[in-house]
Amino acid sequence: MKRYVLVLLVSILSSGIYAQHKSDRKIRKQEKIAREYAAIKELISTNQFEFEATWAIPQRGTRINLITNRGFFELDNETLTFFFPYFGETHISTTNSGRISYDYTGSWENYTVTHNNEKHHSIIKGNTLYKNERLEFILKVSASGLATFSITSSHRERIRYEGEFKALSDATSK
Repeated sequence: MKRYVLVLLVSILSSGIYAQHKSDRKIRKQEKIAREYAAIKELISTNQFEFEATWAIPQRGTRINLITNRGFFELDNETLTFFFPYFGETHISTTNSGRISYDYTGSWENYTVTHNNEKHHSIIKGNTLYKNERLEFILKVSASGLATFSITSSHRERIRYEGEFKALSDATSK
């Protein structure tokens, strides 16, 4: 009988210790997310960052791995540079029908940044005129640095890219 009481007492005490460790881990995880999110907000405020796409997600169809043809988006102060392969349907044919990728260097308009402190993500929006079509961008960045980049076009179906958000590298030649 004493053995059963002893086993019961040890199991109750160890479960309390485990619960304490679990709450400590939760607090440490929340602190880590808060630090990462603060670093992302600081990086966005510098206006020198890049997004490198590893997956393309067209409106119709399945995810496409971009391991051999990575897309990128760079913002260096006021200069916007991006290249994204396009997989989707075009609504208006262009004169250069052989190349339908997005490839642009220039400026953008209506640049806004919104931080959601509760969900620990930031949303960057903007638009530009690319050749003869209006493009709208939405870059959603999580605290961990994972991001999604959506392009809505006046001439093509919307497409989304998933990848990594990071500081602008010194070697910006892609």
